[in-house]
Amino acid sequence: LPDIDATFHCDRLEDKVRVVRDNRGVPHIEAKNGRDAYFAYGFTLAQDRLFQMELQRRLAKGELAEILGPSVLRIDKMFRTVMLRHTAEKYLRNEDKIDPEALELLDAFLAGVNFFIATQPLQAEFALLGVRPEKFTRTDCVAFIGYMAYNFDSFGIRTDALFSTIKREAPHLDTGELFREYSLE
Repeated sequence: LPDIDATFHCDRLEDKVRVVRDNRGVPHIEAKNGRDAYFAYGFTLAQDRLFQMELQRRLAKGELAEILGPSVLRIDKMFRTVMLRHTAEKYLRNEDKIDPEALELLDAFLAGVNFFIATQPLQAEFALLGVRPEKFTRTDCVAFIGYMAYNFDSFGIRTDALFSTIKREAPHLDTGELFREYSLE
């Protein structure tokens, strides 16, 4: 388990940052600027969820089979076909169209994640699989955002069209009975 009570020193920080965890283990970050706050966020997220982050980045980029074996090749092929990595790389090539502050904060977040990878013991899952995570990149983050959009849209694609059609054609029906998990609220 990560040492959540330790003091860490990093030249990347501009000022002191304090991370206090509540009784549920949720980190609360106190920082004097956004860059330091995002760095601490990346570090604490890696403390808590680095293996999950590794799986999610590999899922979005179609690289799960590299660590989980051929049984997940079908999933990798699907996500490579969806081209989330390619789209992320294309998006990031147009850096002049991206808010510079957003990129600065993303880089601070990534520096925090990568500082954890470089300096801290990794979760047991990495040892069990014999894997060491590579540094996280902008492309990893943007590809995962694409995965999240894809995941939300796939639910919406399955329900939105039918829900909208029924609502329009039969407004007297109680669509809440037909779509219990779907709400306009």
